[in-house]
Amino acid sequence: ATSPGDMQRAQMQGIAPVELNVIEHDRRELMKVYLGMSVMHGDRLQVLPVVQTSANLEYRLAQAILKVSSSEERVIGWMVLLDDKFPVGGGYAGLKRLLEERYRVKKIEPDENYALDPENISTLIIASPGVIAEDELEAIDRYIMKGGRIIALVDRWAISDKLEAKPRPTNISKLLSKYGIDMPLDLVMDESSSMAAFSGQVATYHVPYPLWLRVRSKDLSKEDPITAELSSLTLPWSSSIKLSNESKDREVLAYSSPFAAATYNEAPNIDPEAVAEILRESKEHESYALAVRVKDESGGEIVAVGSGRFAQDNFLARFPQNIAFIENAVDALTIGDRLIGIRSRVGTDRPLALLMPAEKATLKLINILVGPLLVIIIALVVIAFRRMRNRRVRLAYGKAGAL
Repeated sequence: ATSPGDMQRAQMQGIAPVELNVIEHDRRELMKVYLGMSVMHGDRLQVLPVVQTSANLEYRLAQAILKVSSSEERVIGWMVLLDDKFPVGGGYAGLKRLLEERYRVKKIEPDENYALDPENISTLIIASPGVIAEDELEAIDRYIMKGGRIIALVDRWAISDKLEAKPRPTNISKLLSKYGIDMPLDLVMDESSSMAAFSGQVATYHVPYPLWLRVRSKDLSKEDPITAELSSLTLPWSSSIKLSNESKDREVLAYSSPFAAATYNEAPNIDPEAVAEILRESKEHESYALAVRVKDESGGEIVAVGSGRFAQDNFLARFPQNIAFIENAVDALTIGDRLIGIRSRVGTDRPLALLMPAEKATLKLINILVGPLLVIIIALVVIAFRRMRNRRVRLAYGKAGAL
């Protein structure tokens, strides 16, 4: 604030002053301070208007440096095909804003599908696709065969705010199956689940919801940079994915836990109590693939996820690791893994590991027995110590004790 020229320069770059209460010399004052940063390289400029915390400063600074030092602007194709209302998820506006911080996001209109080209569109995001016209599917297919990269966030189920589920028409599975990615019309439930809030007649209650799959660190691929350093991922109302051709160019990024089951009912009951009961009574539990990465011989790549809602606004706000996953996927396909390692360290979640019933019983037995056993051992040690002390006293003072 001592230099009017610097103040004017900061404001021209988009760094506005922030008013803070400052206590100094036994006096409280309201001061205007500048908490922003600008990164300049040649005629390029990136501004961090306000640095509120140091938690993600390294990532934001590295992102700004990468953007100003890149010779070309990367373009992300944006095909968000919400042909129905999604009151539960809230849409993809938040994800679009995040990507616009380092890419140019271009909305692909139906009549522009013919212009899809890897030279112009680095990565194509297809979110919650419904029924796509055949000529549009062919255009996307040609884009992949030219070496294009797509991220397909597929919702096989329409979920209402009254917790009613019905199959959601989509033909993107037709295209994905050509590249060995099959997405059956199922709904995966898992004991490894996140908490969800439900409104009852009297109050709101929070319970583990088996249809909000919580993928833990050990069920995330450690070979792929997209998931290597993530600690968890939450996928709501997800379908499973099956790879028809296992090869070195096909990688499962996320699995459910081994305690998961799937329902193929076309009108499933997704009430939390009903789902929990179905999961308990199910006699078939296994691990399901939930997200995959496939590299085609043509050079194209596909990241497919059995849930699109995990990247919608409400879930990104509630589960920060979802942000890391989707941004890692975009970066990995667009610019490589230069920012992934930094981002994955922010907002880590460390869920407890799930245990087999026998392991639970063993730990419960140990918890019950260890306390009493420690008391008994301590008592025996004290008794033995007292007997040894009494024996030494008798040996030393036995004759004197007879007087």
